[in-house]
Order: sequence, then structure tokens, then C-alpha cells
Amino acid sequence: MTTETLIPVTDTKNLQEREGRIQANMKTMQTYFDLLFSKNLDKLLDLVDPDIEWLIFPTGDMINGKDVFSNLAKNHWAASPNRMKKLINFFANEEYASLEYISGGTLTGDANFGSLKIKATGAIYELQCCFVFHLTNGKIDRAREYFDMETVKRITGQVKT
Repeated sequence: MTTETLIPVTDTKNLQEREGRIQANMKTMQTYFDLLFSKNLDKLLDLVDPDIEWLIFPTGDMINGKDVFSNLAKNHWAASPNRMKKLINFFANEEYASLEYISGGTLTGDANFGSLKIKATGAIYELQCCFVFHLTNGKIDRAREYFDMETVKRITGQVKT
């Protein structure tokens, strides 16, 4: 005989509120991905808290504030104007969300990663990335960006293989 302990759901209002935040965060992630590399940076910036902290893990650079984030986004989008994206996976809970995707394009302009600059080489590249976001009141207020910088250097012609 097995014994299972069931926890009664007595606070359905709290459960509905939690589910609502999760669904809102999922929608934010889908909207963020849809707007990524689009011509509509302003709508993407609407999803970001003015005091965002964005850590680029491969370089250790911390982007502080929406204006700095905006400038780097403009630089990256201009460095590869034909940039494409392919969604691999995304999920969210009440506070956090993760977005995994493949980015690719042609490096026709210099890309600024803060402490590291990638020179335009005309190289065609494809790279897998993962972002982990923290959301407060429907806005992305912290982000951790993960990708392999050595792969970036190799596929963009910065390092000869």
C-alpha cells in the first residue's frame, strides 16, 4: 500500500495570480524574441527596466541602464544588418525567464562587446546564445548573457584556425 500526501489548493486567488505572472513573463519573452533584431528597438526597449543590469558573461562586462543597453543593441544590429534568429527554447516562471536561440548573419560592421571589439570581416557566422532574465513588474531588470566568445572570434575571422 502506498501513501500519497496531497496538498489541498485552498488559496486559488494566489495560485491564479502566480499563473498570471508566469503567463505574462512568457508573453514578454515571446515579444522580446519577436522584436530582437527588428527595426523597432523602441518597442523592445519598452520591455526593459530603466535601471537594467545586463552581464555579458564571456567578457565580464556589466551594462548598466537602458541607454547603455540601447547603444550596444544598436551597434550589434548595425554590425550585422542581415542578422537572423532561430528560437530553440524559452521558458519562464514568476520571476525568471530564459531564452535560447541561434543568431547568425554577416559581420559587415564592428561589434562592440564593451571591453572587447570585434572588427568587421565580412564573415558569415552562426552562434548559439542563452539569456537568463529577471523580471519585476513586467520589465526585464537583470539579464545574464551566455555564449562562447572564442567561437565568436573564430567564426568572425578574428582568430585564425
